[in-house]
Amino acid sequence: MALAEAYPELKADQRMKELSEEIASTENRIGFARQAYNDQVLDFNNRAGFTSKDDSLPKRLLTEAAKTGPAKGLVNGIDKMRPEYYKVRGWTPEGVPESSTLERLGL
Repeated sequence: MALAEAYPELKADQRMKELSEEIASTENRIGFARQAYNDQVLDFNNRAGFTSKDDSLPKRLLTEAAKTGPAKGLVNGIDKMRPEYYKVRGWTPEGVPESSTLERLGL
């Protein structure tokens, strides 16, 4: 005579997968909304006459070295970072969204 245990069918695994997919989908929507918002703010600023020269940091961050962390002793490198950031965002070196970026965002 063989004994078998009757384990209940667990459905939590499937629910966790669904929840994980929902969270990832929500995070993606938030990311797209954030990018669209930021690009609309940039467009507004450009129409108001702001340029990449206005895209800076507070004076203290431009002149004082970091006191802690991996950048301790270093002053930020915004002049190097800004063009890289613009490129990643799909903006021109002047800080204006490229037409392909506007089209992709439906703006």
